[in-house]
Amino acid sequence: MKNYINPFQLLIMFCIQFITTESFSQCPISNFSIASPVCAGSPLQITNTSFGATNYKWDFTPGFFSQPASKLNDTLLNLNFPGDITLANQNDTNIVFISGFGDGKLHRVIYGNGPENPITQYENLGSLGVLYQPTDIALYKEDSTWFGLIVDYGANYLYRIRFGNSLKNTPDSITTLLTNVTSHFVNPWSIKIATDSTGSIYALVCNFAGGSISMVSFGNSIRNIPTASTPVPVPGITYVHDAVITKSCGNW
Repeated sequence: MKNYINPFQLLIMFCIQFITTESFSQCPISNFSIASPVCAGSPLQITNTSFGATNYKWDFTPGFFSQPASKLNDTLLNLNFPGDITLANQNDTNIVFISGFGDGKLHRVIYGNGPENPITQYENLGSLGVLYQPTDIALYKEDSTWFGLIVDYGANYLYRIRFGNSLKNTPDSITTLLTNVTSHFVNPWSIKIATDSTGSIYALVCNFAGGSISMVSFGNSIRNIPTASTPVPVPGITYVHDAVITKSCGNW
């Protein structure tokens, strides 16, 4: 019999500092100048004098996410109690994976004409022969091969699937990486992947019912069999639903 979670969930944000062999750097300093005056229709010359970073991204639409959202279209999918949603972009095509918590299957949605238009393809990828209550998938590309890591809420398992050279492919293999004994998971709900400056790959798993997080270490390849840490309780929290991995000023 499947166990379903309470729909009342708590979203939390917390910070974790991972102690590694990385050297800490000072925070980047942003600075730029714009030639003035500028006439309409003329090129805009921007001089970047920022330092402390290796690459830069320009945002000329401040306040974009503070604007009211509008519904573009509706898509009715045959899903029963879906888990998390994972978005990837491949060759300017948005590919979405939805974990079917209720039906035990993985679903794929493709927006071939952009997310502002209706979906162009929907696929039920099934249970892949092993999934019970999948709740999230994290995608990772190593060399030219795409992989997905799936956490299973009901089984407390971690699986790895292989897509090959495209996320549009049907997965050609599935490997059990961690079982309920080796994972130490307690009803995992989400998984995120990060790579540090040494090339080491880590996955952060949120244990929903356990109120904790688990760190999974792959070493230098996603193809390795990983090791999982003992779950770390989040103080004052009963349910841990999701987390985001970010790096600032040399600290994760």
